[in-house]
Formats: sequence, C-alpha cells, structure tokens
Amino acid sequence: MIYAEAKCELGECTQGVLDETINKLRDRVEMPHLTTSPVADLKPLDYGYTLSPLLYEIRRERRIELALEGFRYDDIMRWNAMKLLENPKTFLGMRITDKVKELYQPEVFEGSTARSLVEYDGNTYIQMYPGKALNDAGRRWEANDKRLFYPIPLSEIVLSNSNGGQLKQNPGWE
Repeated sequence: MIYAEAKCELGECTQGVLDETINKLRDRVEMPHLTTSPVADLKPLDYGYTLSPLLYEIRRERRIELALEGFRYDDIMRWNAMKLLENPKTFLGMRITDKVKELYQPEVFEGSTARSLVEYDGNTYIQMYPGKALNDAGRRWEANDKRLFYPIPLSEIVLSNSNGGQLKQNPGWE
C-alpha cells in the first residue's frame, strides 16, 4: 500500500502498480479492483487540502486495511493531515444506532460514569471523555505545532553530542 501511495504521489501510479499492490488485497475478499480513475467520494474526509480521487482511495484503503494496527496516527502525521483529528465525530466515539444497541448489553449505553451519550448532527454517540469539550483548544493544530514531531530521546541527544554530533531536540520539545 505504501508503494502505491508513493507512486501516486509521484504521479507514476499505473494500473500495473495497483494490480501488484492494492488489488492483491482486494482479491482476498473478492472486492472489485481499484482503477487509476476511481469514482470520487461524494463525502470525502477533509484533509485540509485537495487530493486526487486515486490518492484519496489509496489512503482510504490503507485506513481500512490497517485499522487498529497502530499506523493511523503516523499516517496522519506523514500526510500533514492533522485537521482530521479536529473532527468532532472522531472525538465522540462510536455512533449508536438501533443495530448497535442490539449487539451490546443495555448497561453499555446507560448508567456508566466513564462515558456518556451525546447528540451531534442528529446522531447519538458514546462520548468516552465527557469532560472534554468538542471545541477544546487542544484539538486544534497549527502549522508549527510541536505534536507534528516526536521528541528525540535525551539519551540519543547525549550520545550523539558526546561523539561530536550537534543533535538538537525537535522544536517545541526543548
């Protein structure tokens, strides 16, 4: 998937590239093949900038294929798409529908002090952190936000500098 994404970013993604990468994954579950000119999503995620429909589909495929495997935050950082984390729906948690209620015990939705139900945009969600506001200032990302980089471990800075290096801490983490 990362190869297909890189080729697409370079403008070199061909049907052959998709067949060797994304479409092999899709074949496992008998999904239709992705083509170099996919139909544009009518309600795409807002990355804070415009994407081609093909790159959007490759990123969507990565999001789905690697769900819950720990890559999402790093992908969002790599894409400089932190705007996705400002979306109130990502903060609220699972959307509660009648079908979801059938799958869980009633006490999951009622009487818990660790979470609460909240209405947003005509839907009901489980809010896992009821003390946090939807427009919490900590959810906004600036172009120079220190969270765009991880801090360099102090041991690595000391090791580098003791060997004549000039390694400095990432901005904001000094």
